[in-house]
Amino acid sequence: MIISRRIFGMGGSRNSTMSTQNQLPMRGKDIEIRPIYVEEWLDSLPYIDFHNTIKLLQQALQAMNSMPMKSSQRMEIVTLFHRPYKYYLDTQIRTGAQHTMQTVEVMQDQLSGLKSVAVQLGRASRLAMDEALSHKSLWGQNKYPLQEILMTMTYLSHALIYSFLEYAPSPQKVWHELNFLYQFAENIHQHRTPVKLVATSKKDVTSIEKRYKRIALIALADPYHLPFGAIWEIYEQLHEWTDLAELKPLQEVKNPEGHFVINLATDTSPLPYVKFNTANSGENYRLLDTNRLLGVIRKHIQNFKPGKKQEGLVFSPYYADYLLRIIDKAWGMPPKRHSPRKPRNGQMKLMHGLNTMYYFLNGEHDLKIQDDDRQHEHDIRTFTTAIDTTGLYRKEYWNLADTSSGGIAVTRDDKPKSVIRVGDIVGLNLDEKNGGPEFFRAGVLRWMLVRQSKVYKAGIQIFNQPVLPVGVRASHGNQIEREFRRAILTGNPLKQKEITVFTSKGLHLQDRILEININDKIFTGKVGDIIESTTCFELFNLELQ
Repeated sequence: MIISRRIFGMGGSRNSTMSTQNQLPMRGKDIEIRPIYVEEWLDSLPYIDFHNTIKLLQQALQAMNSMPMKSSQRMEIVTLFHRPYKYYLDTQIRTGAQHTMQTVEVMQDQLSGLKSVAVQLGRASRLAMDEALSHKSLWGQNKYPLQEILMTMTYLSHALIYSFLEYAPSPQKVWHELNFLYQFAENIHQHRTPVKLVATSKKDVTSIEKRYKRIALIALADPYHLPFGAIWEIYEQLHEWTDLAELKPLQEVKNPEGHFVINLATDTSPLPYVKFNTANSGENYRLLDTNRLLGVIRKHIQNFKPGKKQEGLVFSPYYADYLLRIIDKAWGMPPKRHSPRKPRNGQMKLMHGLNTMYYFLNGEHDLKIQDDDRQHEHDIRTFTTAIDTTGLYRKEYWNLADTSSGGIAVTRDDKPKSVIRVGDIVGLNLDEKNGGPEFFRAGVLRWMLVRQSKVYKAGIQIFNQPVLPVGVRASHGNQIEREFRRAILTGNPLKQKEITVFTSKGLHLQDRILEININDKIFTGKVGDIIESTTCFELFNLELQ
């Protein structure tokens, strides 16, 4: 995206009072608010330096929001700031759920800065709205500030999404503001009027109702159970799907599936109909109906083929089935807890990710392939001492919070040193006094919540079978598939013919023959059904030959 026509040296300079690079645009002692000079300052910023630039954008917006100005001038400034903001936003959206550990860390590091700019842009748009409503035209009539309302809702929606990406609670007052703005547009019968997002955009035309439904569906998509970045893929998909959801006055329904209740007079997000007390209904309540949307989702699930992109679906092909099944549940009938949790005390060491789990299960030796050209299969040496893994792999202590029949909840009062991802495999040592492999189990981190940027709580589903580190590869296929990769077996391959395998994505293919290196002995097995495929791993059945 081109941020402006002169950002990379195109176009001539102007005479101005601007200071460049690391300084705010000033006019004497006050912040500069003349659009022509604000644009010149924005062009001068070092956009390659994210943290410095995002800090300057936030500080400039905050200062400008304290200055009095006409609605039209403020909206012109918002439009100018929207360009660099969207440049950074699009980087997050394009990446979606396709992250490595390193990119997760980079993107997470950007969230607080982006959220602060989104909040200030939302504040500026709301100030412009208030100014427009207080001003009457020459003929004594008010012009509805629809663009100002839409942009306020858009930036507040982004602030919510950044919080979801941080696995943090929704910021206070955000839903109160979103609900108020939607109801205001509804009261003046303008909630379905087409509106441009920004004055310079020719294609970003939507309506206030559509924007409101989009963020309502995002909030209902179970964001604390989503892998990092996946929410952007859902956000993009909803550009095409939002019209399939219907927002209408609250009414009684016989089948609660696909129905959610919104109270526009509160600071709360939509609530599943099954959790709503119908005795509380009133004029501020609305019903969000997702049944038409569910029909489209279930058709995509039915037609899904691994690695194949479906028409009308923007999800990454490798993650599409996983994400479709999550939103099918979330926008249909949200699951209920059947087994109660029991409080627990104590500590537990966790290993985050397949590579870390493999390393510790394998006696702190990493996987390293040596001299394997398919002509020396009798001398495959898969497990060798890692060169230097100091600091690369680590176990970290978490506090036990509670347990249930299928898993545990753990907490931590500071940020983990390892990158942790929802949907990733974790290793657990069930007996702190005994470090042997027989005391380890595999689990999957199903949800996470982070409060005050440092208090972590996570839910882990445990697979209650012994685990074993192995190398696996396809006996036939392309070069990548024929290279050994790390894997974790659950079950006992010496006693069980059918076992399950955790490994990285791209190896599962029904009836494919795999080679498994167990303690430098090669076994073969036939791939069975896929049990689960997330953004981080594949889990499937394997029948040993």
